[in-house]
Amino acid sequence: MNRKIKTLAVVVASAFGLAGLASDADAQPKTHPKYISVKTGSYKDYVIHTPTKKWPQRQVQVRVSHQRKLPHPLSDQHHGDLMHTTDFFPEGCSSGSLVPSRFTVRDGYKMWQFTNPVDADDLKGLKSFGIEVEFPDEKRHGGPLEIFHYPPLTDAVPEQWTEWVKPGSQRHGEMGWWSEVHKSKAEEQLLVEHPFEIRWRFVLTDDPVRIIDDGIVDDEASFPDTMSQ
Repeated sequence: MNRKIKTLAVVVASAFGLAGLASDADAQPKTHPKYISVKTGSYKDYVIHTPTKKWPQRQVQVRVSHQRKLPHPLSDQHHGDLMHTTDFFPEGCSSGSLVPSRFTVRDGYKMWQFTNPVDADDLKGLKSFGIEVEFPDEKRHGGPLEIFHYPPLTDAVPEQWTEWVKPGSQRHGEMGWWSEVHKSKAEEQLLVEHPFEIRWRFVLTDDPVRIIDDGIVDDEASFPDTMSQ
């Protein structure tokens, strides 16, 4: 076989080989995202769980050791709520959904629960949650603003709790929330002896904005991995 014919044979064989690989690739099942954003006609693009065609909401539980000094009571008629929570998102922030006075006690922790809708910002991991306390009679904050950064929502299994996590960053002073909104330079991480912790799961609903609970911790009989009143 002369050189030209040999070269042509190699090229033709390679072409058939690539075509075979392409056919194999086409034969592979295509993966589809479990969560996608959907235009709903509102100012938010909410997220749908594609396998079930239901809307996920993030159910969050917050806990702190009974050894952490907290204001008592957590709310009163003179000062209002003394434990403050904030939801952060790209456009700014809003008051958190946690109700300070609605908690239960389990295994040496005070524990709270709340639920928020899920939108396109959750897909990108652009949301976070902050919590801080103040002692007005002592004219001081009871530690920094402890901030938890939610990761992007990709393939989370519905109804499955994450592990308990500690804050990922802090902000200090009365205007800590402002620094977080404007993404000011990261601040020093102060030692908090008994920090708050959170965990969450995604529960599926028929309505993207209907909150499924009102801050009461789920009954242990229904969800054995959670806590009872």
